[in-house]
Amino acid sequence: MITFMSQWRLTFSSPAAFVHRSLFTLTGGSHAFLPSSASISSIQLPSFGFPPSAGMKTKTALKRRCKDCFFVIRRGRLFVFCKTNPRHKQRQG
Repeated sequence: MITFMSQWRLTFSSPAAFVHRSLFTLTGGSHAFLPSSASISSIQLPSFGFPPSAGMKTKTALKRRCKDCFFVIRRGRLFVFCKTNPRHKQRQG
């Protein structure tokens, strides 16, 4: 699904949401596409070349959001992790 944010920028919903919507449409929508329930199991889900990164914000300038946040350098990137509040996870990108 594409959302038009401005004249030049497009935002795409997450791949998991796309798969969920397409399966919901195929299974719960009109049955013109699928003649039987046996064909539902034969549907191939699209494979995206990357695993979904859940809960990691990508920012250019990282900040500690609380006293428990800490910086880590892994794979040549700078990360912020937090044990008390996992929502504070950030990646410099």
